[in-house]
Amino acid sequence: MTDKLMPWKIGLTLGLVFAMTSLICAILFVIMPESILNLGNNIFHGLDLTKIAKDTSWNSVAIGLVEIFMIGFVGGWLFGVIYNSINKK
Repeated sequence: MTDKLMPWKIGLTLGLVFAMTSLICAILFVIMPESILNLGNNIFHGLDLTKIAKDTSWNSVAIGLVEIFMIGFVGGWLFGVIYNSINKK
């Protein structure tokens, strides 16, 4: 058995998880914006998101999904590559 990871599978998985999380967040923001802004204020200590919030368009959501997928993919791929290089026998 090998401990070698497949970086592209980790990248794909992490990219999809990031994109799904972002989509759920966007949907919740459309349904209950005040609650989601309060949640964000709690997560980002000292930052008042209500002062910088704007209306969400589905075009910006789609672009954000592509961007967050790419960030997740690259992060997951890089994780796999680094893991494999550290775990060489």
